[in-house]
Amino acid sequence: MRTFSLVEGTSDKFWSIDVVDASVTVNYGRTGTNGQTKTTQYDSAAKATAEAEKLIASKVRKGYVEGTATGTLTPVTPTVSAHKAPVIDAAPQASTTPTATPPATSGDTPIAVPAPPWDTPDELTITPTALEEALMRGEPFPLNRLDEPFDPAPLRAWLQRNTIEVDQYRHTLVFLSLPFEGVPSAPAAAWWLQFARKRRMSSNSGHYSTPTLRERLDFADADYASGPGDLSASWDAYDLPPSLLVGSLLAFLEPRQVLTFLLPGRSLMHDGWEDLLPVLRASVTPWLAPHDRVVPPIPEPSYSPQLRPREWRTVTQLLASAILFGNQEAIIAAYEEALAAPVQPPTSGLTLAAVSGISDPQERLRRLQGVDLGYDPATARGTVIFGGRRAIPLVVAGLDQEFMDKPRVAGVVRLLGATATGPGLVSTMLGLTGHLRAKSEAVAWLASHPQELANSSATPTAAQRDTLTAIVRDAIAQNPDVYGPAPANPALVSILAELAAEAALPTLDADAAPAWFREALAREEALPVEEGGLKIPTKTPTWAQPSALPPLVVAGARLDAALTTAVLASAARGANVTTRTPRPLVAAVRDHMTGKDRDAFAVPLLQAYLTSGAKPADRAYFVAAGYLGAEGLAFALAPLVREWPGQSQHQRAVLGLEVLAATGTTAALQAISGIANKSKFKGVQKAAQEALAKLAALQGLTVDQLEDRVVPDADLDAHGVRVLTYGPRSFRVSLSPQGKAVVRDLGPDGRPTGKPRTALPAPNSRDDADAAALAKAEFAVLRKQLTEVSKIQTARLEKALVTGRTWSAEEHRTLVAQHPVLNALIRPLVWQVSSAGHPRALVRVSEDHEYLDVAEDTVTLPDDATLALAHPLNLSEAERDAWRAHLVDFDLVAPLDQLDRPVFGLPAGQTGITLAGLPTGLFNPGTLVSTLERHGWRRGTPADAGVVHYLWLPFESLGLAVALGIDDGLWTGMILESGDQKLDRALLGPFKQVESLLYLDDRGVDWQPWESAPPVLVSEVRRSLAALEEKMA
Repeated sequence: MRTFSLVEGTSDKFWSIDVVDASVTVNYGRTGTNGQTKTTQYDSAAKATAEAEKLIASKVRKGYVEGTATGTLTPVTPTVSAHKAPVIDAAPQASTTPTATPPATSGDTPIAVPAPPWDTPDELTITPTALEEALMRGEPFPLNRLDEPFDPAPLRAWLQRNTIEVDQYRHTLVFLSLPFEGVPSAPAAAWWLQFARKRRMSSNSGHYSTPTLRERLDFADADYASGPGDLSASWDAYDLPPSLLVGSLLAFLEPRQVLTFLLPGRSLMHDGWEDLLPVLRASVTPWLAPHDRVVPPIPEPSYSPQLRPREWRTVTQLLASAILFGNQEAIIAAYEEALAAPVQPPTSGLTLAAVSGISDPQERLRRLQGVDLGYDPATARGTVIFGGRRAIPLVVAGLDQEFMDKPRVAGVVRLLGATATGPGLVSTMLGLTGHLRAKSEAVAWLASHPQELANSSATPTAAQRDTLTAIVRDAIAQNPDVYGPAPANPALVSILAELAAEAALPTLDADAAPAWFREALAREEALPVEEGGLKIPTKTPTWAQPSALPPLVVAGARLDAALTTAVLASAARGANVTTRTPRPLVAAVRDHMTGKDRDAFAVPLLQAYLTSGAKPADRAYFVAAGYLGAEGLAFALAPLVREWPGQSQHQRAVLGLEVLAATGTTAALQAISGIANKSKFKGVQKAAQEALAKLAALQGLTVDQLEDRVVPDADLDAHGVRVLTYGPRSFRVSLSPQGKAVVRDLGPDGRPTGKPRTALPAPNSRDDADAAALAKAEFAVLRKQLTEVSKIQTARLEKALVTGRTWSAEEHRTLVAQHPVLNALIRPLVWQVSSAGHPRALVRVSEDHEYLDVAEDTVTLPDDATLALAHPLNLSEAERDAWRAHLVDFDLVAPLDQLDRPVFGLPAGQTGITLAGLPTGLFNPGTLVSTLERHGWRRGTPADAGVVHYLWLPFESLGLAVALGIDDGLWTGMILESGDQKLDRALLGPFKQVESLLYLDDRGVDWQPWESAPPVLVSEVRRSLAALEEKMA
């Protein structure tokens, strides 16, 4: 260890550093105190040594002198005691009381503190326990007797601060920190074992139920004095971190008894026991006699021999034995054998247990990569401890797994924040503010770690910046100096400057209100409030009071509390307005606000509504956020609307569509259109389609016409291009007709050069590193946007080809041909031009927005022309051949089947209203639905018991629809469980009548003979049925 001191003016500080293998431990603070200790784990011992030298050089430059100052206390690094067998006796011993500092929560007030000695803006400290450090060094860790008095009274408050429930049914607890490491006294151990003990569900059941935290505390307080209870159960009867469980058991049992108790052979047939292996390896097995160093055999399960194949039992037992008793080489060999075995691979728990016995950091990380880490927060913590900072992305990726509900995600994020800290964690937490289930915990961490934020180099995205602004606003309201005198983060500096400018704005009260405001207020008071399904509040809830929200900035001034309340009340009173037209005061205020100012108030209002519990009585304020918000609110709300149905919040999602509509912004219409065209939840998709139809009708448009007007351009320029730069080098990003981003280098003359690629190249030493990082981040977002928009618009083009939709010449020119995204998609498509007094013409659209015929001549569209995608049924063979050759000459590949599209006529001898020649046999319900939905079919309206008895294909522009009966129907929400289906009959009828059917036998439907059907309709119906029949084959 090397120790340095700094005596300068009133400062008298020490700083010491110690390097052990790949870890660097720093101890620092005021002279005369014990200071603070942090340990940083690096990829290798060489890296640790190099970083230590850098830290020492940095301290010397700051004036630190090696050696301890006279008369001061010498700071020491915490050390592990000598390895000796723990003393096991029956006499009651004193135990420790919890002393761990609770991690900050969202309710903690940020406190200004001196800037910590972080030497780099991406520094990250990972804090292992002493036991985990010993494991990574490959050393035993004796759990020694603890000699402080035991008092259970403080435990209630400590546990409420330091634990979190991650399962609403099992009430599983995750510990954010540990109350002790060692062997507590018998009374303390008995208390913890009683606290951890699950309750048997019934006298003859082997299953246990876990009490709530309150029930546990009451039970432990009442019964711990009677002893540890029944120690005949297995490990799964206790819900306690492994080191606490082992330490408590060692108060009553010998090491060999602890091993036998925790790992009886029958336990190895179930998941979860693997978590015990590391602590047993470090703190129990080193003190076993040679004949006790054996893993109990896993028995044959009598009830299901297939549950654990014999091979699995063999390799699992060998791997467990290697982890408990073997050296690093034995562990790696056993793990490789388990991977190679022809059975299921090692569980995430076994992998983590194996990794804990490997000393090389890079080898540990390599083993963890590519492993399904499960959905246990403790596993996530172990991944970071043993994998280091480069394992944090593995944990973040795991948050999107199927079983990661909000409590589990919250447990992972809080445990991550308790395990790692420093400026290097800020970018991770900023990223998690965009994760629906992680956001609240990420925001809490950022709010409670102001110095980490102030000293980081993290650059937030636009959406993250809005969230960060809200955090900073709240923080400086509590303590203006919370980020210190000179924060280093550029984004934070910018936000602080904006908030300072905002605070300097003049305040507008009723006496100073301009004439337009007073007039709008008078109209507001005179207009009756519309009644409807939402309750109009008469009192503003606490969370929506002006004091709880950012200022409402109108025409460059802050409205005072009274005026803000009036505007918010106007927005809430519009909750039942079906046209989503804002009431007079809101309309006038919106006209005098920027979109940025609207979102600065509305987004926090939305967040406050959700945080307060989204109560039904407060839904008017949900709609109010829409009236007051702009594009930023649409970007914040749309992802929530997509996800809420999967969280049993269908009605909230449907109302969310209305909130989007209330913004009156193009971004909101784009979001509604996107949900209407694609959603995994059919209920909210249908609601979006209905909302879009209502909005279109209010503007005197069809849905197709409205959607044409809100197609996103992904910030491409008029030529469909965006330029990204690395500084010396620039790149041109465009869209291919197949909906893929295409990257080309730009030469000195600004022209594209080189071969097209699908991604930006890796930066080189001559590039500007900051510009390159920004460009790559921007490209990642752009590629995702282009892919999503292209999928939706290609589907719309397919629908237009099927239904024969037409555009006027002016609409097609301005909304389709000149649109940066649509132009790229339609270049390989052939359009039919029709006009009175002119022969039919066939054209395509060029990159320069011109209309070209097959001879490459420019075509001028007549003013009264209409355009439609040319269906192959309406093209001669010669025309199709000519256009195929034309597209080949220009290397154009269509995004959908057009010229080579299969065509069908009516079945031979077809008469009557029932289509002949339907595919026969039974169809898997999932295959049936997915195949037909890809061809534009929709599920019918659920009838009795929620069963859907038909699918239908709309041809709205023709005023027709086809209904396909299925037997015996699809269960709503349980398609795959519905059983195989048989096609009943296909009928053709008026669009409006088919749309409202429950059963094909409903009366009042004017079914039409198939002989009267348009040829394109017949061809497309039979084409989709042919695709379904191919699935049968």
